[in-house]
Parts: sequence; C-alpha cells; structure tokens
Amino acid sequence: MKLLLISEDEMLLKSFQALNHFDVAAQADLRNANEIKPEILIISDRQVHENKLIEMADDLNEIKYIFYMVSGLKKENEQIEVILKSKHIEIIQPRSSHQEIINHIVKTVTPQRKLSNIHFFFGSDRKVGTTITTQAIAELLAEHTDKKVLMLSLNDRPNDQYINVTDKSIDSLKSKLQSKLITISDILNESYCINNFYYLPGPRDILGVFKYTPEDITYLLDLLELQKDCITLIDGGSDLFNPLSVAAIQLVSNRYLITTSSPSAVDNFKRVENQLLRSPIFNLKNNDFLFILNKFDELNDALASDIASNYRITMIGFLPLVSESKSENERKTLNEMNQDYKEKLYLITKVIATKANITMKEAEFKKSSLLQKVFGR
Repeated sequence: MKLLLISEDEMLLKSFQALNHFDVAAQADLRNANEIKPEILIISDRQVHENKLIEMADDLNEIKYIFYMVSGLKKENEQIEVILKSKHIEIIQPRSSHQEIINHIVKTVTPQRKLSNIHFFFGSDRKVGTTITTQAIAELLAEHTDKKVLMLSLNDRPNDQYINVTDKSIDSLKSKLQSKLITISDILNESYCINNFYYLPGPRDILGVFKYTPEDITYLLDLLELQKDCITLIDGGSDLFNPLSVAAIQLVSNRYLITTSSPSAVDNFKRVENQLLRSPIFNLKNNDFLFILNKFDELNDALASDIASNYRITMIGFLPLVSESKSENERKTLNEMNQDYKEKLYLITKVIATKANITMKEAEFKKSSLLQKVFGR
C-alpha cells in the first residue's frame, strides 16, 4: 500500500520505512497529494492547520485512509475530531509514540489481519520436549531460509538449557515493553544470537511473570508481526496460567501441539482441552492446532497416525525417540546430534515454512543405516 506522510518527523518516516510494509513517501505539505495517489495519508497538524484540512477534505475523498496527528492537548480537539470524522478523517491522539502510531495505522488498514508471522508451540504435558523441539525447528529455519528467526520463550521459566549463554531474559525489556518504547532492535540485541537464529529466554523471576499483562504481550506480538524479514516462534510451555502464554495462544493463528505417545500426555491434554481451551476465555478447537509427535519409538509405539487420532488433530510429522541427556549436557539441540532426527525435523519445518510463505533451501542428507537411526552415529 502506498503511504504519504505529511510531516517533518524524520524518525517517524524512518520507522515506517523500516517496516517494509508500505511504499512510503513524504513531503512538507498537501500540494499534489492526490497526484501521488496514496491509499494512506498521514498529516501532522504542525504542517497543516485543522482549518486548512477541513477546507481541503473534499478534494481528498479518493484517499482511502486519512489520519491527522494532533500534537497538543487542546479544548477544541474534541470538536475538531467530530468534524473530521464526518469527513472520514481519523485523529491520532497527542503524545502517541511512533510505535503506537504505526501499530494503530496497521491495525486500521488491515483490520482482519491475524498474527500469521508468529507460530505458537504448546506442550500437551511437561517433559514432552516443547522447548527443545521449538528451538530445533527455529535453528533449522534459520539455517535453510534467508529470514531472521526469533525464538521467544513465554513460558514461566527461561528454558535456555540448550544454549551456551544463560544471562539473557525478556525481563530486561519489561520496562520498555510496558512503557511501549520497545523496538525490534531492543529485542534482537537482548537475544542470544548465532547466525540468523535469535533466542530470547523467558522470565527468570518466578513470581515476576505475573507482573506482565495481556496488553504487554499484545503490544510485543503486534511489533513482531510487522517484521517481514523475521519470523517468530514462541515456546509456550505446557501451562496456561501465566498472562504471557494466555494472551499469545489467543492472538496467533499458527498453533502447534507437541506431545508424545505417553498415555499421561493424552490424558493431560484432554483435561486442558475440556477445562481451558474450549472455555469462553480461549474458545479454541482441535482444528486450531497442528500436531507434532515427539519421542516416537517406531519399534514399540502404536502407529503415529493412530496416536494422532486420539487427539483428533491433523499431524504434520513425528520425531524419533533419541536421548536428550547428552543434548542438554552439551547445550545442543538434537538436530545437531542425530541425523535421523534432523531428517524428520526438516519435513516438519518445511510445513511450517510453507504456512509462513517462506521457501526453504533443499537439504542433503546422507543415507542412514538402522544403527545410525537408533544411535545417531
């Protein structure tokens, strides 16, 4: 969409340009605005007085969205707002930050959008491998695409046992997040990074997780959704009792259930499904998830498709049972240690890339013998 900014605010202009979301142009006044034919027009009252805008409004009626940025609190603002609203011009309230302005405009011009650039991974129970699977997928996406891949832990623990740096956390960004001053640079700079893979661990303060509000995570995910050169994978853990994961699972449109063949995992998910997911708070159904079967033992477990049938969820793949103790001790994910695991993971990751409209580079794998599949050598 073509966006014309009538403002001398260079930082706001650069913020819009950095999104890669709009075709952005800027000028100092309204002359020739119609000739540019923008779909979105943003006007600062520092450049165009309200009376001038009211006078010219009828000449701008071919522009689909017009926003008027008011710089100061004035008694007549309410009257101006009513007049401009009658001419299909929306006021942006004074003291709005650049990010608040951008978020509001994006939401207004794409009101039906879902958070499609963000993927949420939820475990049916503890110890099903939610974190290690999410991280392995994120690393593979970073390895085989040209995108930055951010893994964000919104669990009630850091979940950084598979990386070498353990002093980072979303907690260090809390003040900026809650004051709505956070930027994508802040997030990436605070994340553990290797090549195009970024990992921002979850809260380190056990009780501090309850100091976040759903509004905080909504603001954060809105910001991440706008980053077209970055895809976000959320480790949501297996508990829906903290505001971070509660808000995220409702906001995103791509949700994945990670589970195992364990009967206790099935039982726990059905309990969560009946008591939480189907409640009016979440209003989620089975077809709102895709299914990843982890720790699958081809020799001893039932058929993967039969296990998936117990959940009544479409399966996108399974990952073989391999030892996680060495992976945790060496702080590496399993795709670095077991070729059969990486091959199966690649097929799952391709599905996720397709949902994200990302093309993955083809991977070459050596043929594995049975012993290699079992022992990862």
